[in-house]
Amino acid sequence: MMVVSGVARDEHGAIRLVCLVMAGGRGSRLGGVVKPTLRVCGKTLIEHVLHALQGLCRSVVIAVSGYTLNAVQGYCVNPNVECVYTPGSGYVEDLRLCLRLVRNRPLLVAPSDAIVDPACLANAVAQALNANSDIVTFVARGEPTGFSLFLSGEDGTWTNMQLTCVLDVDEPRDLMEVEKVCDSMAGGRRQE
Repeated sequence: MMVVSGVARDEHGAIRLVCLVMAGGRGSRLGGVVKPTLRVCGKTLIEHVLHALQGLCRSVVIAVSGYTLNAVQGYCVNPNVECVYTPGSGYVEDLRLCLRLVRNRPLLVAPSDAIVDPACLANAVAQALNANSDIVTFVARGEPTGFSLFLSGEDGTWTNMQLTCVLDVDEPRDLMEVEKVCDSMAGGRRQE
């Protein structure tokens, strides 16, 4: 592993960040379901996210809460994954706590309730590393996606960047949209 301009890279020059997956939410807009463990396209949502992060992250921190700990703790047994407990006070409050606990920068923050194309995410992160701001928030259709890159500190200047290859699952209509994409990828056959 070598460090170039403050960003760790592997022997092939690929970016290797510390990544934080926010997995402590209540899932209230989906009726209280533990969203990280919701199965879509044959995998849980958190498995989709961890797969997308695999090529970018040298280590992963998963933020859990009392709402999600029992369902998510099985992912914490991986040697490159660490789980931190948050109070589950809300996304912003839990993120602030995690940003104080995880001091590594740049730090890629990811939601645990999205499906994202790994190559598209890697390209967006590579572009964001050159941003002239402290924080890059990835947006799609004008809305934050839950993916952010903290280049320094936990606040400061920020830039919005498009990330059109992500489907965020917050509400029942989002779940229906994701299931349509799954069906189209499988040629009309659901892959379970």
